[in-house]
Amino acid sequence: MIREAPKKYARMVVTNGQDQLTDAFEICVPRLPIIKVTGQEIWEGDKRTRFGLIRFMRDPAQLKDYMRSVIAEKLMLSPRANFMADAAAIKGRADMIVTTNLRDFPAGKLEVWGIEAQHPDEFLTHQFHLSQPTFLQAVRTVRQRLKNPPRSVEEYLDTLRAQGLLATVNAIEPFNQFI
Repeated sequence: MIREAPKKYARMVVTNGQDQLTDAFEICVPRLPIIKVTGQEIWEGDKRTRFGLIRFMRDPAQLKDYMRSVIAEKLMLSPRANFMADAAAIKGRADMIVTTNLRDFPAGKLEVWGIEAQHPDEFLTHQFHLSQPTFLQAVRTVRQRLKNPPRSVEEYLDTLRAQGLLATVNAIEPFNQFI
């Protein structure tokens, strides 16, 4: 049996039914032959049982997916690991980790490494009080870089509020002509 091919090439691989033995290669052909591939045939007396090639490739994939789901379930059910400070912060000898996730960075555990965890709102408020003009210029630069869509001062302050930076917004709002 032969059929006309809309493309003048065929992409093929050599397989043994379970593994791909070669990389894909292209063959230029004007027509594609249709070849029956039965896979394995087993005869029991006068009864024949056929197994397609795909069946033996599908079963290992299903087993692999099942094992991944079992491993994921065990990880989810296992108790939480003991606290360990962020390796990059320790190796880089950081003084502070700025995070909204203060629950996972208890002060007692960080003191051993000389690191403090601080909420971004507290951190930004401290930066504002260190140098108001520099901080306001930085906020203005960040706001002006927002192009899609551009943000007005009020829209930008609303965005900061929505992110939980209430103290920072309260500190810089009186200076909105500089933002």
